[in-house]
Amino acid sequence: MGGRGQYVNRGGTVGLTVTTGDGTVFEYRQKGKKVFSFSSASFADSGSREIPRTLSDIASRAKSMGYKVQKLTSRDLANKDSEQRRLKRKTAKEVDRLWVRGAGSPRKGWKGH
Repeated sequence: MGGRGQYVNRGGTVGLTVTTGDGTVFEYRQKGKKVFSFSSASFADSGSREIPRTLSDIASRAKSMGYKVQKLTSRDLANKDSEQRRLKRKTAKEVDRLWVRGAGSPRKGWKGH
C-alpha cells in the first residue's frame, strides 16, 4: 500500500514559454499527445495551431539558439489562465464603467442605448 501521494502527478512539463533575444514570446502547450502553439496573449483554441514536434524537441532547439526557455507545469498553466480571466473581467468592468460615463444612463422606458 502506498501513501496518499503515490499516484499524484509530480508536475511534469505540459507547457513552454520561449523568449527570443528581441523579446518575442512564444507559448506552447501540450494537450494529450499533441503540442499547440498559441499566438498573442489569448490562449483560446481559435488562436492555436498544432505543431508536429514534442515539447522537449522545441525546448532543446530553442536552447541551442540561445533563447530563454521556461517550462510550465499544469499548476503554472492553471494559475496563468486564472490570472488572464481575472484581468479580462477587470477590463470588461472598466469598459462598461467608461461606456456609462460617456453615454449616460438610459432614460426611463428605453431599452438600453
